[in-house]
Amino acid sequence: MMFKKHYNAVTLIRLACICCCTYALFASCSDDKGTSSSAVDVTRWYTEQRLDHFSQEETRTWKQRYFVNDAFFDGSGPVFLCVGGEGSELTPDVVKTGTVHCAVMVELAEQIGALILALEHRYYGESQPVSDLSTANLKWLTSRQALGDIAQFHAYISEIYNLKGDTKWVTFGGSYPGMLAAWARTKYPNLIFAAVSSSAPVEAWYNMQEFNDVMAQSMGATIVGGSEECVEQIRRAFSDIGLLLGSVEGRQFLYDRFNLCTSAADPDPLKDEYNQFQFIYYLSTQDGIDLSGSRTGSLFPVQSNDPNCEEDACNIEKVCSDYMLNTDLGQPIDRLANLWSLYAGKGCTSVDYQTATIAPLLDTSLSSWPNRCWEYQACNEFGFFQTCDPGTECPFTQEPHINTVEVCSYPCQRAFGIDANDIQERISETNEYYGGWNPVGTRIMYVSGSIDPWHSLGVCRTPDCQPLPEQPVLWVEGASHHFWTHAPGYFTPPLSNAVVQAQEAIKAQVLTWLEE
Repeated sequence: MMFKKHYNAVTLIRLACICCCTYALFASCSDDKGTSSSAVDVTRWYTEQRLDHFSQEETRTWKQRYFVNDAFFDGSGPVFLCVGGEGSELTPDVVKTGTVHCAVMVELAEQIGALILALEHRYYGESQPVSDLSTANLKWLTSRQALGDIAQFHAYISEIYNLKGDTKWVTFGGSYPGMLAAWARTKYPNLIFAAVSSSAPVEAWYNMQEFNDVMAQSMGATIVGGSEECVEQIRRAFSDIGLLLGSVEGRQFLYDRFNLCTSAADPDPLKDEYNQFQFIYYLSTQDGIDLSGSRTGSLFPVQSNDPNCEEDACNIEKVCSDYMLNTDLGQPIDRLANLWSLYAGKGCTSVDYQTATIAPLLDTSLSSWPNRCWEYQACNEFGFFQTCDPGTECPFTQEPHINTVEVCSYPCQRAFGIDANDIQERISETNEYYGGWNPVGTRIMYVSGSIDPWHSLGVCRTPDCQPLPEQPVLWVEGASHHFWTHAPGYFTPPLSNAVVQAQEAIKAQVLTWLEE
């Protein structure tokens, strides 16, 4: 996404695996409009946001949180809006540094005197429009309603800042917020003048085989320290796991080697195919795992790859050189087990699927929003179920066929009553409504990173991707998930030339549009 999610074992439930994005905890809040970013409080509340933008009968409103930095704005400049999305809460820094999605936006705003805004997505962080997250109450959690929020927020800000009718608004976002940034321009072109959409998977997709295909390609990319030999060792390790799952003796080896929990009540949990999925999920997920409190991240940090990071096994190069290619650690499965030990800690790890995956999804309290809300959106609109099907490039366990689209979509039925046919129908409706890979619009810039698995569902999917009419594209070689949008502190400098050039290209494109 990417920034690492700080979820523990019992909250790793996003089987669809989303565009992940993390913000730190929020600070102060206020109902009044501030006048300077130097003020302690840049947090605001829009108290009259509509619950349902498409129903005349539903008139309820709710409080939506936003952030404002008007220190550089004299009333004549443009408005830059950082679009919020799934993940953790926004912080006041989102309008000061840009945090993880909007650093380029903030830098450019300071240069040209733009009003800087950030709007938190409904149902995430402090922006909770309902009293609980029952399935009935999630009906208003859609991208279309979120875009309606942006449109109404536009009118509100225009009034309180007395903006002229021709004030130019530009939306920015990465990952799911990148999708919304682009769609805000396509669906409300009279309000949003232009958009920069980074690492946005604009094509909703049911069986996302492509994600793990790109995982393999990225682990083999020499530009970031990967190699084909490293990928081969990963394949061998996961292939051996697949073989070991087929026998009592083999499963016992896995319990011992990976320190997995067993009990008198369930002495052989890996007999169950869903528990097998949970185990493979821990080893291969890009969501970020935190099993011991000592380490958070992903065993194969492709989505979050930082070429200059210093922590053990923190990027592709270190995982390959220090673990998967390190013969001193034993066979490939032993190297994988050593890598796993960085996250697992000293205590045993439970692979109980019902506890780790299903139980958190059945929690309808507001505190469950980081998990239940995005899973609902995945089931209801997007899919994005990342599978490892036989015959694909997926470097993880293909035989037995554990990571299937049926297993990935199973929580949709259990948690929300949405079955496989419903999911596919809703995905088709999403692509028809927004245009999928071929959105109709102007002044939208789509930026993709070559290492990022999410580029497989973006407008720009290859180095020679072609722009759509009046919609420029940019391919950032060697970059992970919207790596170019991160503020200092979210990466380890120096940045690669490709990333720096991408940042400058984005600024130049926005300036060109604003001069029209």
